[in-house]
Amino acid sequence: MHLALHLTVSILKKAAIVFGAILALSTFLFLLNDYRLRSQGWLPISGTGTVVYLNFEGGFWGIISDDGKNYDISAGSFFPSEFEVSGLRVEFVGYRHQTGNPFHMWGEYILLIDIKKIW
Repeated sequence: MHLALHLTVSILKKAAIVFGAILALSTFLFLLNDYRLRSQGWLPISGTGTVVYLNFEGGFWGIISDDGKNYDISAGSFFPSEFEVSGLRVEFVGYRHQTGNPFHMWGEYILLIDIKKIW
């Protein structure tokens, strides 16, 4: 019984070290990506709003935030197909480009990194 307890504790210590290393690496990569985006003119943003489909310039998805700003969802964003519902209320987190003009000439570019439905 003592041996089994010793082995379990040894395995748990190793698992804690591996978990800590993965957590540290994930944090480093997140901060590195944040630095990269900020250095390219992207600024963090979050808020709530309504998803809309705009049927001009080939059609595209956007978000009208509750404070009245229009956000053009950039290619490469985290925007799953289940959110492609015009009128859907969402909470979003991402980065907006401070100087770039959107291709669609509607609002500001936003690179979404997280989006959740609001009921």
